[in-house]
Amino acid sequence: MYNQFSQVLLGYTGSTNAVRKFELDLSLDGSGEMKEGMFINFSRLITKDQIKKGTVSVVVGTGSWAAPFALKKTLTDASASSTGGTLNTLGGDYGLLYDSGNTVRGLVFYQSGIAVLSTSSFDGVTDFLSTSAGISSIAQTFVSSSITASCDALRHRVQNISFNNTTEINSTIYFCRVPHNKYNHSSNPTYLSSSTIRVKSVNTDTPIAYITTIGLYSSNNELLAVAKLSEPLRKDPTNELTLRVRLDY
Repeated sequence: MYNQFSQVLLGYTGSTNAVRKFELDLSLDGSGEMKEGMFINFSRLITKDQIKKGTVSVVVGTGSWAAPFALKKTLTDASASSTGGTLNTLGGDYGLLYDSGNTVRGLVFYQSGIAVLSTSSFDGVTDFLSTSAGISSIAQTFVSSSITASCDALRHRVQNISFNNTTEINSTIYFCRVPHNKYNHSSNPTYLSSSTIRVKSVNTDTPIAYITTIGLYSSNNELLAVAKLSEPLRKDPTNELTLRVRLDY
């Protein structure tokens, strides 16, 4: 599992083509390697486009199995921001998770929505996992328990995880000009009755149409998007309109 996440988030080294190891720093120079880690993969539905930098808080219990939150550690990425405190990798930007003593205890990958917790937060916990077979430290849990049991042990000690997500919205504004001598008719079949315009009571009257929809076309004359007006706009040869359309994506 460690190698799987490492391949996706960090990739391979350039020299030996080996899988990179997670490091408790922002250098990826081979020092400060994290030999074991616990991974929390957040749902895309929650993280949206990415986790907002500087807003992550993870509260874990380091007490006994019976009362895990009698002792706590709060891990935050307070040093990360949109302008610094992160490093860009194959899996996007990542920042460091610090405890209250300013010791690095993990990583958070913002675009991927994955937190990597170092096992050092639980080094002093003798009963990280407690089962009918006995108690295990976190080192013993990793080598003698199943992945399911290790995940249950971590969930048992996570009190709270909070962060803000971000969604990037791109907007393009189009101005659509309707000249006075165009679009004074309608393609609606009910516009005509026996080749006579229904909205004209006198033959000499100017034709009248009502604009309700705007279509955005590609250079190949392909309809790409449709915008509906909040109310029909009267159009006849005496007036000219300019309509503003905003496309968000």
